[in-house]
Amino acid sequence: MITNQFRILSPLILLFLLLGCTRTDIDEQTPNLDTQTATTRASLPANATHYFWINGQKVPLQINSGKKFIIFDSSLSDHSVVALLKEGIFSRLEEKKPNNYGINMSSKNADHLSERSCILVSHDLAKEADVHNSKGIVYYGESFLFSDGSTGTLSHLFNVKLKQETDIEKLNDLAQIHHVRVIGEDSNLPLWWTLACTEKTDGDALEMANLFYESRLFAESCPDIMPTSKVLASAFNDPYYPSQWHLTNTGQTGGIPAMDINFEKAHVITKGNNAIKIAVFDTGIESHSDLLNVSNLSYDTQNRTSPSVVYDDHGTMCAGLIGARPNNNIGIVGIAPDCPLMSISNQFYEPQLNFGLNLAAGFTWAINNGASVICCAWSGESLLHPALTSAINTALTTGRGGKGCVVVFAAGNSTAYNTSEEVQYPGRINDDILVVGAMTPDGKRKIKNTFDEADVETWSSCYGKKLDVMAPGSGITTTTTYNEISNSFYGTSAACAQVAAIAGLVLSMNNSFTQKQVHDIICKTAKKVGGYTYATISGKNNGTWHSEMGYGLVDAFAATQDIGCTTTEYKNILVSYSRIFSGCKVSMTNITVNQGVTLTVNANEGIEINDKLIVNGSLVLNKM
Repeated sequence: MITNQFRILSPLILLFLLLGCTRTDIDEQTPNLDTQTATTRASLPANATHYFWINGQKVPLQINSGKKFIIFDSSLSDHSVVALLKEGIFSRLEEKKPNNYGINMSSKNADHLSERSCILVSHDLAKEADVHNSKGIVYYGESFLFSDGSTGTLSHLFNVKLKQETDIEKLNDLAQIHHVRVIGEDSNLPLWWTLACTEKTDGDALEMANLFYESRLFAESCPDIMPTSKVLASAFNDPYYPSQWHLTNTGQTGGIPAMDINFEKAHVITKGNNAIKIAVFDTGIESHSDLLNVSNLSYDTQNRTSPSVVYDDHGTMCAGLIGARPNNNIGIVGIAPDCPLMSISNQFYEPQLNFGLNLAAGFTWAINNGASVICCAWSGESLLHPALTSAINTALTTGRGGKGCVVVFAAGNSTAYNTSEEVQYPGRINDDILVVGAMTPDGKRKIKNTFDEADVETWSSCYGKKLDVMAPGSGITTTTTYNEISNSFYGTSAACAQVAAIAGLVLSMNNSFTQKQVHDIICKTAKKVGGYTYATISGKNNGTWHSEMGYGLVDAFAATQDIGCTTTEYKNILVSYSRIFSGCKVSMTNITVNQGVTLTVNANEGIEINDKLIVNGSLVLNKM
């Protein structure tokens, strides 16, 4: 589809304008390229190799041995392009670029941009001469390093702003002298024109942009430098967020970018709901400055008393993945920070009398105290007990007033001490349990001797017919005891906590769902990753499935989108920190927003204010 982004002057108008300016006017004001380059570079910082102009100021650049922008001659066949790449000049094709650049061109300008272009990485610096002299390459754009450490790659385009409309004649004359093609004027930005270097141009787009600016004929002239490093400011100021690959995988651990739970888009939709309590049935949650939503309701199953007891760091690590407070300049980011965490503790695996009954009692306590989701990052055949099995089944059927608690279990880790590869007890006992396996940063099931953390035994994620979904489980960064942060949480335990948090997000959007509906939503919205062959399997009713990956990698955003439109109620809440209320329909009763904080309300269809909405801070109402 042709857009109206650029306006092209007709040949008749162009001829009329050219009559008002002579070539001599242009030649007198055009500096010699070599002379001006040497002169202007002399005033740059010592480490700068290049520059361009913005608002009369030079922006210093350094050559960066990174990505290069290449335009191949349009006469080359696909086979020839592939052969050229295989010659070793470039080692990997990263991405194709669109051919028309969104420019509305006249037919006389279309031929140049029909040439194929791409960005390539891992350029072999030893073959620099080969690159520039290679037959079939008509343009080569360098990669540059900016002063803030960001990088960009030079395209063949540059932009010129005229001082006045009649300066088009000067633009066309100077372009003709230096064999530059005038593409068109931006219809939304008057006086801004786009030009393109060709195989006959006297320099690249950076040199041409500088030459046009230093001619003093135009208001501005700058090159088109395409960002090749992340330019979006992080949505979070939490210092360890960049290392949380399970939330946003940029390849920071040697994996594949985007192999994550698609967290950031989900976070815009919902951060959880105060009415959705997530029980962390583990070794206890220790007080931590990044865990501000831990409920006073807690229980220790060994002593059968409240409050819970902290036996080791495992429970605090799970809790951080679920509920760590975002944007507080501390630690990490949790997936469902607005869902209260209930701590149910047990020492696990240490000898204790009535172990099976103790664990069963934890589920009974969770049901009686309003848990919506129960996170169980533990497994093992030695836990087998009929009372425990019965208690889990009861939670699935009678919890949440008959809608059922969402029960999430770790699939289990196969190690030197526990060699079983099948999903372990209790996850295997009931198809309604959400059973979670562990994935590495490259989108694969964790198996022994891949992405192993230092100083821990090798392990594999259990799999098989009872497996539902996968979540990141190798080298996970989270909260730990002594108010510290750990970057070495691993196993199906870490994966289990993430899925429990996503279940909390789904229920925060629609608390009328049964546990089975939440289970099915998370399964059917999972991403098919890792290169496995997912297939339709009898009894697996939520899409294609694979024995090593289940339905695939959980997708928090997709799960929160697959929601029926019901009303989410918020009652009797003091908003003491900036937060989001969200739902298809949102109902608010007795809400007070403290000074200095912002309450954002996101609703698909409607927002209902019933009584006493007191706003001392800021209120933002959004229809999604």
